[in-house]
Amino acid sequence: MNVTKNVTMNCATYPSLRDRVVFISGGSSGIGAELVRAFAQQGSRVAFCGTKADGGAALTAELVAAGGHAPWYAACDVRDAHAYQALLRRVIDEVGPVRVLVNNAGRDDRHAMEDVTPEMWDERLALNLKHYFFAIQAVAPAMAAAGGGSIINMGSVSWMRGRPHLVGYTTAKAGILGTRCAQYPRQRVGARSHRHRPPKRAAPRPGRRPAIPGRAVPEDSPGPRPRRPAHAVSGR
Repeated sequence: MNVTKNVTMNCATYPSLRDRVVFISGGSSGIGAELVRAFAQQGSRVAFCGTKADGGAALTAELVAAGGHAPWYAACDVRDAHAYQALLRRVIDEVGPVRVLVNNAGRDDRHAMEDVTPEMWDERLALNLKHYFFAIQAVAPAMAAAGGGSIINMGSVSWMRGRPHLVGYTTAKAGILGTRCAQYPRQRVGARSHRHRPPKRAAPRPGRRPAIPGRAVPEDSPGPRPRRPAHAVSGR
């Protein structure tokens, strides 16, 4: 079954993913939508959320037209931890225990350091980091009862490269390393924890421009590239 919109996918089939409940935040566009397609191709029971009430309609229609099952979709602001956890409880009640959680939702709007306010700082961390933990907290008990699973936290190389005009985003993405609260689900939930840093330009956005007038965002930041910490390579 080919469920990719523009690219024919030739990939391995993993029987262990068939009928597994997979939840993907920010799944209506970009990398998230590609993840929805990929898990649907594996025969998983996919659930995802986005910011708009009709945000999942086009992708759902595409998957059904390709012969797949209709995914579960609902709109939610992941910055609202209480509402987001309530949505995840609905997924568990209506679809089943989440066996694969993909924390993907985020946004990397450019901003100058001098323009950052306390409110903006809190919003950047809420959108790019906070919801990761509260999603893990919400799905962990049912995941444990079902026999365990996988937690995938989408990271970024931006903080490692010292990208300019992204301090709120890069700080949040660096903090994902600290979600080795994944130590909690690994030891007590039987879940594998993964951090994935998409390669540069993994999800191109045509026509996108820097948000700061008159300031080009350089392809590479000045100065030496920080060395990768050993645990980022080995997973320990």
